[in-house]
Order: sequence, then C-alpha cells, then structure tokens
Amino acid sequence: IKTIQQFRHGKIPALLHFTAPNPRIDFANSPLRPVSETKDWTRSETPRLAGVSAFGVGGTNAHVVMEEAPLPSISGPSKKQQLLVLSAKTASALDAMATNLATHLERDQTNLADAAFTLATGRKAFPFRRHIVAADATEAIAKLREPSKSSASNKSARVAFLFPGQGSQYPDMGRELYNTEPAFRNAVDECATLLYSHLGLDIRATLYPSEADRAEAEKRIHQTWLTQPCIFVTEFALAKLWMSWGVQPSLLIGHSIGEYVAAVLAGTFTLAEALGLLAVRAKLMQALPSGAMLAVRQGADELVLPEGINLAAINSPKLCTVSGPHEAITAYQRELEEKKIVSRALNTSHAFHSAMMEPIVAPFTAEAAKVTARRPSIPWISTCTGREIDDATLADPGYWARQLRHEVRFTDALTTAYANGELILLEVGPGQALGPFARQHPARGTSSVVSTLPSSSNDLADLLNAAGELWKTGVTLDWPSFFAGQERSRVHLPTYPFERQSYWIDNSDVAAVYDRRTSTEETPQAPSLAVVPAPVAVDLPSTISHQPSPPMSRVPDLAAKLRAIVHELSGITVDDDAATFTELGFDSLFLTQASQAIQSRFGLKITFRQMLGDLSSVATIATHLDEEMPAVAAPTTPAVVAAPLPQVPPVGNGGTIEQLMANQIQLMQALLADRQTPAAAPAPAAINTLPTVKWPANHTRNASTNTRFGPYKPIDKGENGGLTEVQQKSLDELIARYVRKTASSKAYTAEHRDHYADPRAVS
Repeated sequence: IKTIQQFRHGKIPALLHFTAPNPRIDFANSPLRPVSETKDWTRSETPRLAGVSAFGVGGTNAHVVMEEAPLPSISGPSKKQQLLVLSAKTASALDAMATNLATHLERDQTNLADAAFTLATGRKAFPFRRHIVAADATEAIAKLREPSKSSASNKSARVAFLFPGQGSQYPDMGRELYNTEPAFRNAVDECATLLYSHLGLDIRATLYPSEADRAEAEKRIHQTWLTQPCIFVTEFALAKLWMSWGVQPSLLIGHSIGEYVAAVLAGTFTLAEALGLLAVRAKLMQALPSGAMLAVRQGADELVLPEGINLAAINSPKLCTVSGPHEAITAYQRELEEKKIVSRALNTSHAFHSAMMEPIVAPFTAEAAKVTARRPSIPWISTCTGREIDDATLADPGYWARQLRHEVRFTDALTTAYANGELILLEVGPGQALGPFARQHPARGTSSVVSTLPSSSNDLADLLNAAGELWKTGVTLDWPSFFAGQERSRVHLPTYPFERQSYWIDNSDVAAVYDRRTSTEETPQAPSLAVVPAPVAVDLPSTISHQPSPPMSRVPDLAAKLRAIVHELSGITVDDDAATFTELGFDSLFLTQASQAIQSRFGLKITFRQMLGDLSSVATIATHLDEEMPAVAAPTTPAVVAAPLPQVPPVGNGGTIEQLMANQIQLMQALLADRQTPAAAPAPAAINTLPTVKWPANHTRNASTNTRFGPYKPIDKGENGGLTEVQQKSLDELIARYVRKTASSKAYTAEHRDHYADPRAVS
C-alpha cells in the first residue's frame, strides 16, 4: 500500500527514525541506499518500478515487483449513437440497475460512449438482459426510465442469416455504415473493385451518390442490371460486419439473389466468381421485356391463376407472389379486388421467376458451367427446392438457371430451418421483407427474428438496435472488435444491485428442535416440595450452608489477558479469538515477541513454533493455559444459622393449583428474607435436613481432542521421509547443488553471525 501511494504521489519518503546507516552494512559496494530525506519520483518515458520484499523468519520469503499503472487514456471521437447493455440475474434486479444508471447519468457528466464501453466490456453478462440505443445522456435517461419487458436469454440458440432479394433496395442503403464501420467499408470497396470490370462503373456512385447526382442515381438503382449488384454488395458487407463483431452464422438462407451471398459465405463460390455470375445474370434479365409482380394474400393451393401469370414465390403459407406481363397482372389485381382478396404491386422492373425468364435459361446455364461450385463449409438451404443444398445439386450448372426461373419456396426453406431446432434468424440486408414471413411461420416456435436495417432513415441506430436484440437473445458479441478504432476509457458506473433476502427461523421450528433435543437428554431432577393434605411444618436445615459452586472455566479470563498482550504489542484489537495469528497479519518476529510475553506473564513456556502450529490463535492458547496451569480451589461461603420461618398453611384435599402456587411463593419470600437478615434463633420443632446437592466432577478431557489447523508443521527428521532410492538420490544432488550455489552467502552469514538477530534461537 505504501508503494502504491509513492507511485500515486510521485514521492519516495524518508525512512522513519533513520539518522545514520549501520556501519557494519557495506553500502559503499551495494546498489542499495537508505532514503534519508523525501525525494521526488516523477514519471518518465520508462515506467517506474518498485520492489517490495518480505523475508519472514517462519519461512515466508516473497519479493513483489510492481509497475506503475498507465495513465488513463483520453477518450476520442465516438459514434453518433451508443448501445448500452444491461444484464442481471433477475428481472427486478435489472429494473433496479436501469434506474440506478439513469440516476447516475443525471448526476454525473459521464461520457456516454465511455459508459457504453464500460457496460459492454467491464460487466459480466447475466441471463436477464436489456439494451437501449441513445444519442446523448438525456435520451438515455428517458429510455432507461421507460418500463421494459425482460426475459432470460437462450445461449443455446443458433444464428441463421437471411438474405432478402430484389425489391428491398433503396437509395443510400448502408451509407452511414460505410462512413463509420471499417469492416463494412472494406467489404464494399472490395466488391466495387471486382464489379468495375463487369459493369464498367463504380457501384459506389449508385449506392452513395453525391447531391448533384442523387436524382439520376435514384433511377439507376431500380434498374435490374444495377439493382442486383447493389443488393448483393450491401448484404455481403453487412454479413462481414456482423461476423467481425463475433456473430457467426450456423445456417444460411437466401431469397432469390440473396442466395448468391449465402453461396459466397459458405465457400461454394469465391467473391469474384459470385459477382461475375451475378453481373451476367443481371444483364441478361435487363435485356428481357419488362414485366410486373404482385403480392397476394392467399396460399399457394388457393390461387387460381389466369393464363400468362406464374407463381413466383411462396413466402408464407398465406402469402404468395405472382409474375407476368403488365396487362395480365393489372387485370388480375382488379379481379382480386372484386373478390375482396388483398394484393399489392411490387416495385420491380421485370416479371422474375416466371415464363418471361425462359429466353435466358440456356445462356445462363452455359455461364454457370464455367464456375466450379464447392461443398459449403456452412450449411445453406436452397429456396429453389426448400431443402439443404447437396453435392448433386451443386454439381448441376442448370441449378442456377432453374433458380432464376422457378418460384422461390421461401416458406419451405423456413420449415426445413425450424426443423433443426430453435434459431435466431437475422435478416442481413436492407428493409424487413423477410422478417414478417419468418415470424408468421407456423413452425417458428420460440425462435427469434431480428432485422438489421428495418428502416431507411437511421442505419446506425437500426444496426445497434439489432446488435442489442441479438445480445438479449444470448448471442455473444466480440466487444473489442465492436469498439475497434475508438479511443475509449472505463468510467465509474453503478455496480450490481444485489437483492438482499432475510431468512428468519420460525419460532415453531425452534421449539420443535428444542423439544427433540431435550426429550433425548437426561435432565437432573431438582428436589420438589411435597404437598400433603394435613398441616405440616416446613423442614429446613439447622444451618444453611452454601456448598462450593461448580468450578468456573478460566478460559474467558485467560483469553481476555491474551488479547490485552496482543493489543499491547501490536496495537491491534482481537475481535475473534478463533482467528489465527496469520489471519490477523502477524509475522514471525511478532510471534516471537508474543511467545516471550506470554511466558513472562503466565510462567508457562509457549514457543514461536507452537504459535505457528497447534496454538495459532488466542482461543487455542487460552485453552492450553487452562489445561496446563495449576488449578485454583473455588471459595466457600460460611454457614448461616437459619431463623424460624412461619408455618405454611396446609393444603386441603380440595385445594387448587392456585393455592399451591401461593403457598410456594410465601415460602420463597421467607427464604429470601432469611438470607437478607441472618440471625441466630431457636429452630422450629420437627426440623429435618434437606438433601445435599452434589455437583458433578469435571469430566476428563478426551485425549484425542481436535486441534486447530495451523500453517506450520514440525519438520520430520526421519531418515529419508519415505523417499525411494531414486528420489533420495535426486534430493541429495539438489542439496549439493544448492549448497555450492549459496556458498558465498553462507560464508558471509558465518562471518557476521554475532550481529544477526535470529528469533529462532529463543523459540
């Protein structure tokens, strides 16, 4: 503690009471110097170091090297929004934690980013969890005080990535993340470089246009040849960002073009192969006549489709998408309106997954044959078949052509996914088109669904909310990576609000235990006063002699005297007689002094080694002294002649208990009066002698009484301590090497033996 204070204050204080060095210590040839006056100890480029040594006579040798703590880092710029995570073991403790944090933020000017960093990296995660996303302390306080539903997280659930398809795009999707998240930006830049040779332009100009080019970019992003690459780039970058934060998928599902992102993450295609194939796909589709798509609130088995319209997607048991020419789709929508069936036109340029895609099936099959598909390292479910992709399907180049022509069986893919157990489905892409389908699926059970960018207004807040939702469900986030690139510091925040509970013992339980114990023990019966029907005189002894009291234990008195000795030598008050001297912090030098003081006070020798062993506390020494010191006879009180007592009225045959008690009270009053005013007087007639009560003699101490454990054990000086021949030989060699190594130290000690203080010589 003293050394820590020296680090803190930058001072090395002078040695207390030091005036001159011992002339027998060779300081001239030693690097050590006694500190005669306080010196400055300032910081430098090299960290300050200090050594603290403790060389105890009892064998405790320690040397601790301490280094000064680094200066607190200065917090740097932070994100516009902060994610604050809270967790507790119960829902009530979590509510108290939120209230305490809100109160703290009201009182202290705490950097919100540092608070978020401290909560994420400096607190253990418990089952009941809550999170908020806030831009400043005011918003954080308001959200922390809002009622919140909390439930225990499920750490066993696996994460599945869902990648949406065309129709989810919007201008500037992910732009804020591109500016703030390095992992996202790196992935976008890599894709833009690879796509440039296929598209002849920088995809980033369409994704994140300048203000001057915004109007034109908003038109371009809805053109299929650019829409599909833009969606792929955004979803791939989001997936890379999540994975950099420690969210690793165990399952992948892609809706239409989202399946290409799944194939890259699973290792089926390289990023360059997938982007090349996707660019060809998008250009082939762009060259086809335009068409329309319509979402219909009906199941696939309920649809009655006119000629020219095809089923394009089965997104849920009660929601399908159809495709076809503009005129046919418009007429079909009017027909549905007349039948009161809900439908909605989708924002697409072509009739995807319909017969209008037939002209490009053959050329795209040839293009897909140029790429070798590999066995996936992460399972992914095909939305073309609704089943997990297998080797036979991957080996067929025609699969990717069928995937653009046939309907998307997304609900079947979800059925396959949910059959594998509880999941956390994370929609990795712009919008929240797939989230509702996953939530409405009848096989969902308790699986959770989270959307990354559900809105187009605040990418960062949406992303942080999604991260908080994942954390709430039990997903472990890589917080160091989450805060990578930021200069953050830990700050003081409210600690865990423990919920203290009292466990009182019920009185009826105590009585029951007492009854069980007393019923099995023999209780001495005291003499009772007999009640007879005839008048009687009270029998008293002629003299009331006080018998010797049972011997009182000397242990409490001895313990008090021992505590006084310890306090006198150390200044420490011993509150617990059972606490060992080691626990009280006493070293071997103090125990040597104490052993001498005890011997001087009680005339009984107790060695330093005993105080390290069996007699290691005030209680054990007091008991030892009580056993070993001569017994002291208990004093007796002189006899007192009894004065006459009034006769007690007789108790008749028809007497009551109340009369009996009254008579006994009168008798006791008479006895007390006689004790208070003893005087000699004639004894009443017919006096008998009361039986003498004999106190039981002290029981002998069991020879095998338990002794308190102490850290010191006497050295076993046997011949070899039970060692084998090989072990003994190794020990002898070690001793010989050690003696050779310390020869100079032993010689130095022998030379100055007369000046060394060795307390073991007196113990």
